[in-house]
Amino acid sequence: PVFTIRQALRLWTERSGTDNMQWWKRNRDFLQDKVVPGIFYLGLTIELIIMLVEISSLAPLPEGQLFRVTFLLFAFKVAVTGRTRKEWLVLAITLVLAGAFYLYTGENILLRAVAFVAAMKGIKLVPALNYLFVVTLGGCIVMIGLSLLGVVGAVSLTQEFRQGMIETRYSLGLGHPNGLHCMFLMLLLLYMYIYRKRLSSVKFALIFIMNLGMFYLTDSKTAFAITTMAIVVTFIFYKSVKLQSANWIYIVGIIIFIGCIGLSIWAAEVSKDTVSNSILDMIDRFFSGRIRNLYWNTEAHAGALTSWKSFSIPGHFDYYFDMGWVRMFYWFGIIPGMVMTVMQVLLIAECRRHKDYMAMILIVMLAVYTIVEAHLVSVYLARAFPLFFYGAYGSAMLHVGSGETCYFWGIFKKGMRGAHPQEGE
Repeated sequence: PVFTIRQALRLWTERSGTDNMQWWKRNRDFLQDKVVPGIFYLGLTIELIIMLVEISSLAPLPEGQLFRVTFLLFAFKVAVTGRTRKEWLVLAITLVLAGAFYLYTGENILLRAVAFVAAMKGIKLVPALNYLFVVTLGGCIVMIGLSLLGVVGAVSLTQEFRQGMIETRYSLGLGHPNGLHCMFLMLLLLYMYIYRKRLSSVKFALIFIMNLGMFYLTDSKTAFAITTMAIVVTFIFYKSVKLQSANWIYIVGIIIFIGCIGLSIWAAEVSKDTVSNSILDMIDRFFSGRIRNLYWNTEAHAGALTSWKSFSIPGHFDYYFDMGWVRMFYWFGIIPGMVMTVMQVLLIAECRRHKDYMAMILIVMLAVYTIVEAHLVSVYLARAFPLFFYGAYGSAMLHVGSGETCYFWGIFKKGMRGAHPQEGE
């Protein structure tokens, strides 16, 4: 949804000399259905542009200032959206905790994430994900085109990708071959979720061929394996209507997710011993040296279990390594990491209540991928797909969405009814 400057100016002009309550009643539908969602989508668009520029070879943007802009846009959307008093209470608590995290570490990612999730109130999930899909796909196509034309970005990289082997792999302007296949995986997961009712056997075959072609270009074994797994699992669900409505599949999804966390914790624990234990060294080679790097890649041993703290401390966000779940615990701290883990489990359980099997597949596939890659654990909100599902299902998940809604200025008195009920579809 979009709105024009002319329409906004017209509404403001009409407001002059008009009774506020009458003006509000007359323009309420337009404001709630067009202007307010437009604020959210404006913030999301800026976040998407920041993300796309970051993965390309374009000149870097002033991210700090732009992140403040998007936070203010999402905060404004939060303020003008009605919600229950329980929702306001939960929001206040999370904002206080995220604010304390920001004041101590200097990192605003949690504050921005909380504002984004809260701003999703009243925004339909599928249209928001479709917007994310279209803009991201369009941005990637533009960057690929610019690289092929020689304007900006490398088409390929020739370097030592594996020890002792000089290879040429294609990145097509997306920074790194692994990044290219990663974006293909992310876009494919979005596509299968949004258009799951339009999938067919022929489309699955075409998708698989595209994955093979992407593997030929990038030689990214991890992304190829996870993408193949996602295609096969989705195809099995596509063929079985009975499986789509089964409850036990969500239990399996939770078990797999917890297994991903457990494997990551184990990797952080044994990272020091990979150089002296032949079995661990063999396992580490399967992970392309990622486990070893957790301990041996930096003097601070950033990522190893001994470097984890109960809560994040300043400087932890300066270290980057591939294993995503390990990065989450290292960056945010053990206790916040466990809270995030519980929230993910609750989200999968909430997907069961909504019979949203494709959301469960998406979340679990991303969880498996995040064992080895850290695409989702970053300062870029547009990468973190689960945030959209928290926004759609969060109130129901925490049982705070029932009751009369009010705006933040009416929390302590009976206020006007708020925005439209949250919808997952």
